[in-house]
Amino acid sequence: MTRLLTLLAFAFLSPLPSPANELSAILLDGDLGEWTDADHVASDPVGDAIGAFDLSRVSARVSGTQIFLRFDTQATLNLQSGTEDDGTLRLLVEMPRNHELAIDLRGRSALLRTPEATLTIPWSDLKFASLPTFAANDFELRLDLKAFDLKAGDQVRLRFEGSDELAEPIALSIGRQATQSKKLQGLGAPAESVRIASLNTLKQGSASPERAPLIKQMFEFADADIFCFNEELDEAKFRNSFQAVVPNEVADTKNVHWSATCAIVSRFPLTPLDFRCREAAALIELPSGKSIVVASVHFKCCGFTGSREDQRRIEEVNELLSDLQRVRSGEFGEKAAAAGIVVLGDFNLVGSRKPLDLINEAGLTDVMLTCPVDGSAMTWQGVSPRESFWPGRLDYVTLDLQRLKWTGGFVINSEQFRQVTLGPEIDTPASDHSMLVVDVKPLL
Repeated sequence: MTRLLTLLAFAFLSPLPSPANELSAILLDGDLGEWTDADHVASDPVGDAIGAFDLSRVSARVSGTQIFLRFDTQATLNLQSGTEDDGTLRLLVEMPRNHELAIDLRGRSALLRTPEATLTIPWSDLKFASLPTFAANDFELRLDLKAFDLKAGDQVRLRFEGSDELAEPIALSIGRQATQSKKLQGLGAPAESVRIASLNTLKQGSASPERAPLIKQMFEFADADIFCFNEELDEAKFRNSFQAVVPNEVADTKNVHWSATCAIVSRFPLTPLDFRCREAAALIELPSGKSIVVASVHFKCCGFTGSREDQRRIEEVNELLSDLQRVRSGEFGEKAAAAGIVVLGDFNLVGSRKPLDLINEAGLTDVMLTCPVDGSAMTWQGVSPRESFWPGRLDYVTLDLQRLKWTGGFVINSEQFRQVTLGPEIDTPASDHSMLVVDVKPLL
């Protein structure tokens, strides 16, 4: 089948010349290597904080009305959640006409204060997001002030308050809007690669009359060989509804495995692996004669570093790694023992980084997938304007790079999918998660 993505993608033109502080936009992917010394805008003494957020260095970059910030916290913590003893950190953005935007990180709220009123602003109106979502001591975030009718040259001032504050506000100039242009660029799977698409379908999305057609369009867009699912809560419902969301030529396949809300559907022969951890795992035999093992996982939700939820995620990962050791020991046969392993899905990595560290230490490398629309690595955003959690990266792909070559991939949510395909406005998102698409080539 001809790959549908070959003629579809977005590329962007460089921003026009602009005031000081404006360079190319930061790609919000958690890779801090893009930041330079020229972005450094403020320093603050270590040890002067009254809570856990102790700033020492702040960097900023402007692209049009978008502001990108990088700051450290000394302590390793989660921005969005933690104990009350941590306190909070508020970012205040002073704008023309006595407008002030107040973003409370632990309060998970954004308020617009004007002389007339105080209004709650949804995260989507600000395109607000930050990475990493797991606990760290160095973060980057993005906010867009386009909704406030700012013009090139307008001045804004940034301050922090709460746990720590800076001696002086940070003054920035709004730049001219960058021009974006569609440009043909292939996103199809490279030759001899296997394409895997994965989606947390949000509470049995395959059985949703409103969302299933859009999920199917996204899976057709991916044109994958293997389709992985999270949050398909009921096995009987899934087996009756998965045909509605996979491409037509896969709908009658018998290569289906469901376990504990996760599932795998394959174009190629699939043998379920009876994992004790209850995540859906399968041996998939490829037309080339080679095989891969795919595990579709959905780890425990919510919490923060050190919380009970975080401890449970760590336990679940250890249970999975024990099962993968069984694979390597030959318990599931010689083909599985020799196969490259892919573990992907909703890691819910909102606590410590320990679950990912354990997987990496076991020989699986997490690969960075970014969106062709905005270059970000975000994989989750709330579907309600009242959602208190801002967008972050919850979904991961980890690969056995000794037996597999990573050849490509991307992430895309349903609104970005609409932009790329120039489809109709979407009233009901396909899910609160983005679709992961990864290409791998077996080496053995």
